[in-house]
Amino acid sequence: MELFGKVIIILVLLYFVVKYLIVLASDKMEVQAGVNLDNQMDNLIKKVLDSYDIEIQDSISKYLPHLALKKKQLIYIDDYGDKDERDWEKELERFIDKKLYVKNKVLIELDDLFTADTYALTQFQKRFAGTPIDYFDSIVKIELKYRIEIALLDFEDTQDNYFDVDDSDPISYENSIAEVFEQHGWEARVTKASGDQGADVIAKYDGFKMIIQCKLYSSPVSNKAVQEVYSALNYYNGDKAVVITNSTFTKSAKQLAESNDVLLIHHSQLDDLLTI
Repeated sequence: MELFGKVIIILVLLYFVVKYLIVLASDKMEVQAGVNLDNQMDNLIKKVLDSYDIEIQDSISKYLPHLALKKKQLIYIDDYGDKDERDWEKELERFIDKKLYVKNKVLIELDDLFTADTYALTQFQKRFAGTPIDYFDSIVKIELKYRIEIALLDFEDTQDNYFDVDDSDPISYENSIAEVFEQHGWEARVTKASGDQGADVIAKYDGFKMIIQCKLYSSPVSNKAVQEVYSALNYYNGDKAVVITNSTFTKSAKQLAESNDVLLIHHSQLDDLLTI
């Protein structure tokens, strides 16, 4: 009887060991299946996106000047000196959903290709609560955001060379701004360094007078510039107040500018402004 009891104990132990090994093997198989599914979906996304690469690039390129301006307007330095990009992230999402129509073509093709694979679809349904197209939408958006940011970097590099800022000083910068206005048919003059009442350049075109403050800064331009150019607008009896910079603007500057109808732009946007 004692031997029989020992045999029973050994068999019970073996049962649990075998059960554990089966569960472990099953878990490994499930993990591997998950990895295979992830790889399959990633490869499928890359393949479809690459097939639409030219159309994607063309769609992004068409809006690059506007996107560059939006990026400069929506990214600001907060009161703690940290860069806040949340508004820009929301704008990117909106742009992709509303303007990049090619995204819908990509999603439809991805959904058709993936759901045709019954095994992959079954594995997906085991792992995720949503639908494949929901998953693809989130991943494709991330990829499109990345492509937009890369395109913007290239675009901004060319625009930053619009002025030779590195070799410039505030007076030269003001003269460069005035020259751009003159190239577009405006009459422009740089005010005297002292007693300018907040205006660096005064530009006229067909009876329309624009009062401009130029800021060659290495940090974001504050609301003080907005206050000064708005005051100069009244002093010179102008029609529009503008602050032009090589940098960006603080959030408070943007808020004050909006409430006083003052235009804030990066100098790379001058051509777009003057050809409207």
